[in-house]
Amino acid sequence: MSILRGVVRSWFAERNFGYIRDILSGDDYFAHRTNFDFDPALIGPYLPVEFEVMNLVKNGKPMTKAINIRMRQIQTPSQILAEPRDYAQASAQQLSEAAKKNLSTDGNATKTPDARQGD
Repeated sequence: MSILRGVVRSWFAERNFGYIRDILSGDDYFAHRTNFDFDPALIGPYLPVEFEVMNLVKNGKPMTKAINIRMRQIQTPSQILAEPRDYAQASAQQLSEAAKKNLSTDGNATKTPDARQGD
């Protein structure tokens, strides 16, 4: 099984379940309190997690469930940019240089070319 990364999208503490959203695909997965590898009191919306997916049939209907859910270390923006991505081939240095070009001298983001057309 591959490990996915996501965030807790919603959590219903009184019912001991919620949903986790995969950050790459945007798919939501059912998550029960018993599938978390840490204290359930820490579970809440936007908590970054890593998890695996299990397909099963419940009441005759197919269902995909998040299992082996672990808390993910919160990363800095530079760590996120440095990670290899299937959809982005640019290095962290290239992304950093591009971001610097889009900042004015006072540190505020400059207008994009599309926004300037209306000026």
